[in-house]
Amino acid sequence: MRGMRVCSMHGGKSPKGIAAAEWQTGRDSKHLPPRPAARYATACGDTALLELRDEVALVDARMAELLGQISAGPGDMEAMREAWASVIGLIDQRRKLVESERKRLVELQQRRWLGRKPARVLHAHFMWSSRRAAPRNVRQQA
Repeated sequence: MRGMRVCSMHGGKSPKGIAAAEWQTGRDSKHLPPRPAARYATACGDTALLELRDEVALVDARMAELLGQISAGPGDMEAMREAWASVIGLIDQRRKLVESERKRLVELQQRRWLGRKPARVLHAHFMWSSRRAAPRNVRQQA
């Protein structure tokens, strides 16, 4: 086959990329189109990728817009019901985003805390307890 190193009888007609049966994520695929590949590379380098503050702000802005439409005055009841349904959905979405961001911040704080003093404190405690546990004659020989 043209452009391939195998003939059509030995794998040249096999589906490629997302059409292949063994396709999983495409993360390491050479068949990833150029635009998504560039966006993927940009996202991998983004240090704030897991931060959800922007998404919470976006949900808040949309919710304020919907509430403004509702409070604009009497109008079509069906439109008002749809707006309230959207607001309720946004409230739930906001709750999930805030909870996820809170968990991320707590985990980040714990990682920072565990990286500093506790390692030295744990080491000192281990040394102290091992000295207490050793028999006297072993301590005198050392």
